[in-house]
Amino acid sequence: TGAVKGVGRQLYRAVLATETVSTPGTPAGPAAGTLGTSYGYTTGGATSSLGDAVEYRFDWGDGSYSTWSSATSAAHTWAAAGMYSVKVQARCGTHTGKVSGWSSALAVGMVSPTVMVLIPAGSFNMGSIVEPPENPIHSVYLDAYLIEKYEVTFAQYDVFCGTTGRSLPSDSGFGRGNHPVINISWYDAKAYCEWAGRRLPTEAEWEKACRGGTDTDYSWGDSMGLAGTYAWDVYNSGGMSHPVGEKAANPIGLYDMHGNVSEWVEDWYSSEYYISSPSSNPVGPSVGNEKVLRGGHWWHVVENLRSAFRRLPSVPDTRSSMCGCRCAKTP
Repeated sequence: TGAVKGVGRQLYRAVLATETVSTPGTPAGPAAGTLGTSYGYTTGGATSSLGDAVEYRFDWGDGSYSTWSSATSAAHTWAAAGMYSVKVQARCGTHTGKVSGWSSALAVGMVSPTVMVLIPAGSFNMGSIVEPPENPIHSVYLDAYLIEKYEVTFAQYDVFCGTTGRSLPSDSGFGRGNHPVINISWYDAKAYCEWAGRRLPTEAEWEKACRGGTDTDYSWGDSMGLAGTYAWDVYNSGGMSHPVGEKAANPIGLYDMHGNVSEWVEDWYSSEYYISSPSSNPVGPSVGNEKVLRGGHWWHVVENLRSAFRRLPSVPDTRSSMCGCRCAKTP
């Protein structure tokens, strides 16, 4: 009997020695996100050659791992901005020393969350009497929304390009880093905002944010002489954009709304849209040939920095050293 048991143990060990665990599938989940948010990833497909159940663990690429589990999904929150290679490994749930190789990696880009300002629900006066496309002044109600405190920078946009395989836009010799991203089309701006878990603001959202509770020509009042305190324009920019946030903020803490670079918004453009636009949450015409750009830029005269100024429509595939974006979000 003992001999029989010994033979059985030997056979068992021989079979166990040949056990293999196949490599699991590449993890699936968000390829980009912002710090402080938990993101979930899934895998699967690994098997034991003995038919035993398998377990998985995720390598998050930042020196940490999920615990071994029979679950095919796990979540993680990254603590630092950067690019991470997320991969997964499997093992036999019974014979835990039998481990597979690592799966192919999923590249995940994490960016620092840009500070956003909450714009409470309510009405404001949109437009002006200065130019026909801004007529008439009309009351617009908007639901609450969030908008970024700063224009999107090259530092942020370059991570997006690295993650998605897009070509880096030119900085036109102005500098990257904290300079506002430029030379991006409306399609590029929209794709970036969606990648970051946000969206482009509507034209009405942009103007309400720019005004910051004011009805004056500029968010600082009606005096053109104060422009240099709040905006980069043709008179002080030196013919180039500047790092975001170097000028004074508007009354609700938003920077560079009146200058530096003009910003793509969601809406199609119509010079007569204000005549019949909805009084609640307008989103622009349903069709059009040009998209709206709002806010003055580094080559504009002060008159074109006004909160209501809207004489800058462009076809959506336009790329210019004067145009960038900032993102909004629905709470």
